[in-house]
Amino acid sequence: MVATYCPSCKAEVHSSDKFCQKCGNPVSAIPDTPAASVSGSAEKVIRSKGNYSGKMKKGKGRKARKIFFIILIIIALGGTGYLIYWFQTDPKATEKLINVVGGIVIMGILFGIGYLTRRKRGSNDDSNWDSDDTNNNDDRD
Repeated sequence: MVATYCPSCKAEVHSSDKFCQKCGNPVSAIPDTPAASVSGSAEKVIRSKGNYSGKMKKGKGRKARKIFFIILIIIALGGTGYLIYWFQTDPKATEKLINVVGGIVIMGILFGIGYLTRRKRGSNDDSNWDSDDTNNNDDRD
């Protein structure tokens, strides 16, 4: 039996392995015998990220997004139902809702102004950080 080695890390691999146990590179393209190797042939190396057992895991992003949007729709429908119930049972619901929305808008405006002034202040500090040293020639002596 001829031992085979990973082309990347030179670790010994078994003929049944699909990926190197040490570095994770695919080893299915490694020939069983040295005579089967063709010198000068271009091999495409595919690096695998994740499960190295030979089975690639399918991404969870699509399923997670679907669950997120279903939960978002349920929350929106529940909130709408609660607002309808609230407006039917409380005679001052409209006034209270206007006050709450107005407070949220004012907080958003204040946070936006704070963010923009902080951002402008930071960019001005970065742009002229060495303006005092531009005419200083003491380092050339």
